[in-house]
Amino acid sequence: FPVTIGVRVIAVGDREKGFQFYTRAFNELDKSKLSRIESELIQVLQNSNVVSEVFFDGELTDLNRKSVSGKVTQILKGTAPNDIDKDFLFNVFDIEKAEVLKTGKGTTPFIERRKELEFLMGFLKEDSKVKLARQWVVDTMEETQKIYGLIVSMGGEGVILKPADHIVTGK
Repeated sequence: FPVTIGVRVIAVGDREKGFQFYTRAFNELDKSKLSRIESELIQVLQNSNVVSEVFFDGELTDLNRKSVSGKVTQILKGTAPNDIDKDFLFNVFDIEKAEVLKTGKGTTPFIERRKELEFLMGFLKEDSKVKLARQWVVDTMEETQKIYGLIVSMGGEGVILKPADHIVTGK
């Protein structure tokens, strides 16, 4: 399985207006530099008939794993070339209604959000720039530590842990 090193990115939008992209610190990224990913996210919502505004939470990576941070910096500074996203991949690990970002109060447990995300990602082509992030279900901290060790030994940064009943909260 691929180990990703990248930048956490949230894509907020819908199938009509498109998406806007933000870093973890909520710095806005120029969406014209992420047009390939945006068009695939729009297509997913159109094909699945989702009409509400959503946010996809994921990790922006590229085929050259170590270069994505510098590329995101170029986008933030406005110095990125137009084709900077040609090798980008968006590894999505969560989805929620966009209103939750505004209110800080989600109601959908992670296990249900993951099922919805798996359904939506089923509308992607195999060569898509948007990927469903790998998930492990564990029962013990020892299992978690074993997976973490494997990821780090392969050059990854770590893991994101969410209990099955996790609800998105906070602003």
